[in-house]
Amino acid sequence: PVTAQDYVRTFQYAADPEHAWDFTWFWNGNIVNFEEATAGEVPVEEVGVREGANEYEVVFETIEPAPYLAAKLLYSTPLSAAALDEYGPLYNTNPETHVSSGPFKLEEWLRDQQIVYTRNEAYTGDMVVALQEIIVKLAAPPSHFTLYEAGQVDYMEGPAPAELQIMEQDPETTTQIYQGVGDFRCFYFFFDVERAPFDDLQVRQAFSHVLDREALDQQVWGRQANPAPSFLAPGYPASNTEELAGIQNFDADFGRQLLAEAGYPDGEGFPELTMNIVVGQNPIYDATAEAYASMLSEHLNIDVQIQSLDPQAFYAAMNADPDEILFGFISYGMDYFDPSNMLGVWHSTGRHSWSNEEYDALVEEGTTSLASQEERIAIFQEAERILVEDVPAVFTYFQTPIQLIKPYVTGPALEPDNNGIQAIHWPAWATTGHTLEELYIRADAPTGRE
Repeated sequence: PVTAQDYVRTFQYAADPEHAWDFTWFWNGNIVNFEEATAGEVPVEEVGVREGANEYEVVFETIEPAPYLAAKLLYSTPLSAAALDEYGPLYNTNPETHVSSGPFKLEEWLRDQQIVYTRNEAYTGDMVVALQEIIVKLAAPPSHFTLYEAGQVDYMEGPAPAELQIMEQDPETTTQIYQGVGDFRCFYFFFDVERAPFDDLQVRQAFSHVLDREALDQQVWGRQANPAPSFLAPGYPASNTEELAGIQNFDADFGRQLLAEAGYPDGEGFPELTMNIVVGQNPIYDATAEAYASMLSEHLNIDVQIQSLDPQAFYAAMNADPDEILFGFISYGMDYFDPSNMLGVWHSTGRHSWSNEEYDALVEEGTTSLASQEERIAIFQEAERILVEDVPAVFTYFQTPIQLIKPYVTGPALEPDNNGIQAIHWPAWATTGHTLEELYIRADAPTGRE
């Protein structure tokens, strides 16, 4: 049986410095003594997760009020304390030692080939799931579309532009294309605001007014992205794109005027500039970087060199103190469904050099406020307005991941939501979401497939 001790042991295991990994930041400053335990300063038994009034009640003790905790606890699927003791932490990678508290159990794991989950007949929870078996093909991304075309998989994400075009050209397959929001990821060009020339707000504003999102939407992004006039995507709590759309809007004449007022008429005297990007992202990421560099040249007469860095080098340079990247292109997607997460990225303790006391105060207030959700949303929306107006970044596009789903895979999970979004929602194929309960395979599905 699942008891409070399974959760207690899971969080103690996660905080144990002998094997804690880099995701420990997620609970640092949140759960009492979690950070201290990972640092080896207190025993893991002092982490603020404990059994409550009975063996089925778990108590989480936070450092300060945390109204977002329910959303954050999405990442709290428990280990089995008994299996952890007997087999160690990787017991769930082996069908012989696997322990499941959900509607499926591990049937097979062929390394580099596939994972098979089958119905857990011992499951007594309240999830009602029609699926009998789930097969996950382990294959390199370039082969996913081939598997999909061959009918060997029923679902895939992120087709290449050419593959998407193939699907769009056929009336029968175009209905198999779904456009979701994924983790509400926003791509943006950012500045080190502590160094010239980007310590000047007018320069940053000038850069924001020469990004033509409409042209990019028509010529580059298509169905794989939507224009981002701000940081929080539609559908995410506190998103306010319509109200903020006029702040970083495309207005090349105004951009040139701002740059001249900053002391660089027609780009004269502007220092040499390099845009750092991450290698190996996706085609629209690269095309967007190149297009924006061209727009800066066309509208502001500023030449930009693009330098591609591998992810490790890019993030090391971005997180260096002081920053080693003056101008870069990056993205961020949510870790949990609350504005405190996304807007926390821009807090002065976050990933960028930008710091604004008023913004920090609002984010802190909204994060810990025990007021109604409507009041919290209003606080966060005020904070985002400051963020967009002060231009530590030029917000560019919201990623809208493409999913290809066979027509015989159906159910409520594929119906439009309240925002008109029609796709399998994050976290997708997981018992921490609703997808498994809201999908079934129609009777006309092909049979006899491997």
